Amino acid sequence: MAFFKSHHILTIVLAVLAGLGAGLLLVLFWLNYRMGPTVLARVEKVVADRFDSDVKLDKLDIQLLPSPHIEGHGMTVRYRHRTDVPPLITIRRFTADADFATMIGAANHVVRNVTLEGLVIQVPPGFKKDNSAGAAASPLSSRQDSPNHFPFEIAELVADGTVLKILPRLEGKEPMEFDIQRLRMRSVGLNQPMAFIATLTNATPPGLIESGGSFGPWQKADLGATRVSGDYTFDHADLGVFSGISGILSSAGRYDGTLNHIVVDGTTDTPDFEVKTGGYKVRLATTFHAIVDGTNGDTALEPVEARFLETDLICHGTVAGQAGVKGKTVSLHVETKAGRIEDLIRLCVKTERPVMTGPARFNTEFLLPPGHQDVMSKLILNGQFMVAAARFTDPNIQSKLDALSHRSRGEVTAAQKAADDREITSDLSAHFALRDAALTLTDLQFSVPGAHILLNGTYGLHTEEIDLHGKAKLDAHLSQMTTGFKSKLLKILDPFFAKEGAGTVLPIKITGTRTNPSFGLDFHKLELP
Repeated sequence: MAFFKSHHILTIVLAVLAGLGAGLLLVLFWLNYRMGPTVLARVEKVVADRFDSDVKLDKLDIQLLPSPHIEGHGMTVRYRHRTDVPPLITIRRFTADADFATMIGAANHVVRNVTLEGLVIQVPPGFKKDNSAGAAASPLSSRQDSPNHFPFEIAELVADGTVLKILPRLEGKEPMEFDIQRLRMRSVGLNQPMAFIATLTNATPPGLIESGGSFGPWQKADLGATRVSGDYTFDHADLGVFSGISGILSSAGRYDGTLNHIVVDGTTDTPDFEVKTGGYKVRLATTFHAIVDGTNGDTALEPVEARFLETDLICHGTVAGQAGVKGKTVSLHVETKAGRIEDLIRLCVKTERPVMTGPARFNTEFLLPPGHQDVMSKLILNGQFMVAAARFTDPNIQSKLDALSHRSRGEVTAAQKAADDREITSDLSAHFALRDAALTLTDLQFSVPGAHILLNGTYGLHTEEIDLHGKAKLDAHLSQMTTGFKSKLLKILDPFFAKEGAGTVLPIKITGTRTNPSFGLDFHKLELP
């Protein structure tokens, strides 16, 4: 009897539990059926209010057990009143975990583990709303944010594989595009900064950027006013994508400011930098202070301090885009007050050893337009340089220079030359302009003791052809530059060549190539008595 009663009670309990289970299952199906539209509408409303946008969500699935889990497909967020631009946000698939109260809006708790797949963000050019009559509506609402517009906090958001496109302000410019391989954000809320860690691929030059910092709060009335700060590293950037130069660049630094005014301080190091026309690899290191407009990528360099070999450069200028032109134009003022001419020759001219050594100073306007041409072919320069106390490394050239100096001072005998045992050095200066890989030299002045040479002409960086014409002003008369009968004969001509306060003025030319130059009188300009 006791066994029967126990068995009967167990049967009743099991029956009751089965009934409860069936009832609970029905309730869960009913909740899932009723909550789906409720949660879908809540998600759409939250996003629409957050971005002042029209939101469309293709599909939403809800899993209630063991804990609420949401999976959505095909979300599109489009700015209201902006049918002229692509959607702000598209998401192929997203998932999220939350509690029941947050899902149905009964409470505003934390949403956990949000994952976004196939996220594409396309930011149109932001501008502040003008309240005057007839003014265009802002792409981002100027309405003040409130907690009701984003009523919960996301504990962690994962959005690997995100594509960010920043659309240009000027018609015809290319959008900035970033492939963000890895993105983690924490404490994603409305009126608070969000911590982030990101890994992205830089397009030009190609390389990997690692960055971590803080973003926000999001200023939807003016995206450019959104704050951002953090640190970054940029590694294995291949400069070989720029035709005419090569090297692997690395960089590190810190940034802070708003999206339209980011202050960046950092360094770069390129241990194998090479200009193809020179063919000589140098370590190029820079320290820079820059102002970046993150909405279009335009950058002001204020300044960049660079060093290679024994030469220091200081650069000021901009890297900015232009309407209708793909890519950005580099416009700089470059100068050095402590450089070496042999360093510049090694960098730009293909040679086993520099033809000249000595301290150099120069300044130039530097313009590098975008395009696929060789860097030296599209580079535009306009400036001046000066080399003091230079010496030629080729003994034959230096000996000819020494002979010119002695003869120009009338020192033609061995005794006279021995009396002047100083090391002959040269001073060199010129105005220069580079365009289409052709260097134009004006007012090229070359001085040694006893002689001053003034030339104008061109030098081809690719062809290495020299075409310089000008005059040589010598201290001595023609007759003083030789001895014996020749000296007596030339005295007749001394008055005709003694001009401009010099003992002798002769028209000269330098032609040929860099490796085989030809020096001589320019007979076409020789004025005979």
